[in-house]
Amino acid sequence: LPLGKPAITKIMDLIKHSRNPRTDSSDGEGPTNTTLPAVARPCIQLLKNVSRTPPANASIREKQAVSENLSAFVAESENVLLLMELVGETDPYIQLGTVVLLTNILSGKKDRTQQIILSKPTAVNRLVALLEGTGDMVRNEALLLLRRLIQGNATIQKIVAFDGVFDKVISIAENEGYVLGGMIVIDILKLVATLVANNSSNQTLFVETGCVARLVPFLRKASTTHADAGAAFVERR
Repeated sequence: LPLGKPAITKIMDLIKHSRNPRTDSSDGEGPTNTTLPAVARPCIQLLKNVSRTPPANASIREKQAVSENLSAFVAESENVLLLMELVGETDPYIQLGTVVLLTNILSGKKDRTQQIILSKPTAVNRLVALLEGTGDMVRNEALLLLRRLIQGNATIQKIVAFDGVFDKVISIAENEGYVLGGMIVIDILKLVATLVANNSSNQTLFVETGCVARLVPFLRKASTTHADAGAAFVERR
């Protein structure tokens, strides 16, 4: 169901206020230092549910409700910017939920969301930072989020690239065993391809930082994998 702008504003206000707990709550009023997880987790879960892209066979009413929720959310730039701050929280449930919520919003309101994020470019650096020092689930969802974020926006592509993302994602692929890493490596290659396609400055950066040579093992591993699969097939026959 459509929540409406007042409800979404109230939910985001709850999260915002829970991030600034009172140091003295002995009077029983106001939030405590444990308020953020207790408040943010269910709020983010609710927003995720009402912003998720509906399936192709969803009713017109359901699709309209999601569209209205997304429009209401991005109507206030502070909502998106608060989410960009929440990805920096240490609570993994808040991090993961926020990344998925941002992906949902970008899926439905890409241009508006990109515009808001560019109003505070350093926010992009927080998303890139999620590729290191977080759990695998947060990291993997952050890759999907970055792929959505950079689509069709050369400025954001440059910010992401010049924040060292090429080194970060290729290192992840190396640790995952290159092509043996499965979907995570496919997502990495798609991210890299989008960053360098029709973007001359990113192409130059990619070459000058030695990333081309680091792609060679992908081809070698793929060749070895195909050869092993062929040998196994012959042996089975």
